[in-house]
Amino acid sequence: MFATTVGIVEKKAPFAAPLRMTNTARGPIEMLNGQIRSILIALRRRDRFKVLSAPMPSARAPPPRRPTKDANWKAATRPPSPPSRRRLCQFGRIDMLVNNAGVMDKFDAAGTVSLDIWNRVIGVNLTGAYLCTKAAVNAFEAQSPPGGTIINICSAASTRGLAAGAAYTASKHGLLGLMRNTAGFYGPKGIYSIAFLMGGMDTNIVDVFATGFNQEGMAAMQAANPGFVVGKTNIQLGDVAKYCIFYSDRAIAESSNGTTVTISKNWPAA
Repeated sequence: MFATTVGIVEKKAPFAAPLRMTNTARGPIEMLNGQIRSILIALRRRDRFKVLSAPMPSARAPPPRRPTKDANWKAATRPPSPPSRRRLCQFGRIDMLVNNAGVMDKFDAAGTVSLDIWNRVIGVNLTGAYLCTKAAVNAFEAQSPPGGTIINICSAASTRGLAAGAAYTASKHGLLGLMRNTAGFYGPKGIYSIAFLMGGMDTNIVDVFATGFNQEGMAAMQAANPGFVVGKTNIQLGDVAKYCIFYSDRAIAESSNGTTVTISKNWPAA
């Protein structure tokens, strides 16, 4: 079983066949972080993988509860609830976590970004990934045989300073650091961590711009990263799913442990 920040993936057959998208969904496990827009489940059959997708009831989910007190942190990181344990028992094990949930800032630099936006972006993009990673590695170590793979959906903003605003840039730099620490510490235990450095993705992450954005920050980003063409240079989600399936091979995941994989259609240009 593969747990992601957007759902469950169950592996049952070779991954030589293409993906087929449908509009059917099964129930997700509870190892999910905030701002989830959809549920993805891949069921492996003899002749094909089947990726099931369904939108969540609201396109604009409320911000996740921010653990601000010790008691809240303990509650956020406690062992899985009984429903989660039952689902893990149903599938037998968890093999992959995809830290995929993310929200965007409004291209504000440090001097103008609001604390609310900062907390929201860091909370979803970084704290959410940490909580899911913590739960996953504990499950990976406890199961028999032990081991698993974590895919972190990072960004050009993980390595560049002007690919987004201050909050998003800090969150994606932090996620890259979390990936590398996890890979270094848990790699010898058969737990592998990899980062996808994404270019523009075909998602609704830019919905935040509907209420305005920092035009100076946007102009600076476009000047530093020219060449993006909507519908041409953005990455399709089905293609990202194929990369995840590729890394479900433990030997391949081990060979890439601690590394970054650029998926960008050469935007920003190399």
